[in-house]
Amino acid sequence: MKTVKSLLYASVFLTSITPITAIAQVKSAYTSIDNNDKQCKLVDSAGGSYEIRNCPSFAGYRVERVDGKNGSGLNIGYGTKLVAYFDNEPAGLINGNTAEWRYQQSGNGQNYHALIFRTSKTPRLVVIRLDKENSCILGVIPQSNDMNDKARKLADNLSARCNR
Repeated sequence: MKTVKSLLYASVFLTSITPITAIAQVKSAYTSIDNNDKQCKLVDSAGGSYEIRNCPSFAGYRVERVDGKNGSGLNIGYGTKLVAYFDNEPAGLINGNTAEWRYQQSGNGQNYHALIFRTSKTPRLVVIRLDKENSCILGVIPQSNDMNDKARKLADNLSARCNR
């Protein structure tokens, strides 16, 4: 009986000193990067040579879609820093016209840590690490049957290093 009481007291003691932490859940949110969507507002153009549109975003980031005669791309900005992905495939870099924002939900807060978007002509997924002014390209996932899973796995690996 003494042993049972000792174990009971020990378990109550350990439970009372063990911190309870919220487990962060990784989720996705989606925004338009479609140059025909009214949410992507034209902010600059040069007589048909190029167009820059600001598209919807989260957490203080900027998403600029750039379309031009010589190619197209996305700029992801925070503060004065831009991360640019440009492709020399005119007329339609973006396929699917949607950006996937990966974030961790913990309590009432969201911590956005990656952005994924699809390119067209040569299908691939571009994965951007979101880290405010230190945001960078994590990688480019080539077309495959499991490219979405690979992109999300890279995006959600918070210790993954950027391509420099």
